[in-house]
Amino acid sequence: MERWKRPCFLEVVDTRGIIYQSSCSDTPAQNGRAERKHRHLLDTARSFLLSSFVPSVFWGEAILTAAYLLNRMPTPLLSGRSPYECLHGQVPNYSLLRVFGYSCFVLLPKKGRTRLGAQCVLCVFLGYGIHQKGYRCYDPVTKKLYVSRHVTFFERLPYFTLPSKVTPVAKEDLIFLDPFPSDVPTEEYSSTLDIADISLPATSPEVSDCPPPSATSLPSLIPPAPLVYSRRRAASPIPSSSSVASSSDCGNPDPPVSRIV
Repeated sequence: MERWKRPCFLEVVDTRGIIYQSSCSDTPAQNGRAERKHRHLLDTARSFLLSSFVPSVFWGEAILTAAYLLNRMPTPLLSGRSPYECLHGQVPNYSLLRVFGYSCFVLLPKKGRTRLGAQCVLCVFLGYGIHQKGYRCYDPVTKKLYVSRHVTFFERLPYFTLPSKVTPVAKEDLIFLDPFPSDVPTEEYSSTLDIADISLPATSPEVSDCPPPSATSLPSLIPPAPLVYSRRRAASPIPSSSSVASSSDCGNPDPPVSRIV
């Protein structure tokens, strides 16, 4: 409070016709409007951090994003208009808003990318530019903050829920992708199953008097395999000249037509 009682400050206030008043010490109730607005900002920032699993060290970015959004939200105190609309005379563009704390890919600048290297980097969205018309995206790996307009968002994938490192894939995991690999012996993935080895469900009390099915009657319980029909016809052999002559002598009304080359 001492800095606000300096003569230079009081002189500026007096020359502009401003009445300077201060609240009593340890009495925040006298500044109720500012305290309620601070609480609104903190509640909004807390919901950002908790819903997107963002660490609390980014509370400053959450506060700035909350203020950015509250200035663009319509309020009944301004007859259904937003503070941004009252200040600039136009409705804000709500299509540019994104989800706080979610994953995004930022296009690297020309100096930071090569033809054979990565063209973008995975970041976490932390708000909007203050003095620039862009998105604030942070890369926790390199600890760099990017302000860019060339951003692709994944608004259903929170950044801090991603695994910290890539899980190595062993050769045993690839057998499930390729069930018949050439470098694995056949005995490891092929086996014969006998009908008698199939476990049947327990019989109910109503049919407990019936004898258990035998191995010969088990195939009748298994549904038959579906039949597959093909439209491909087998090529018929070209008849020889002797067979054509014999068929014509027998009086066949529809002799096969063939061309002998």
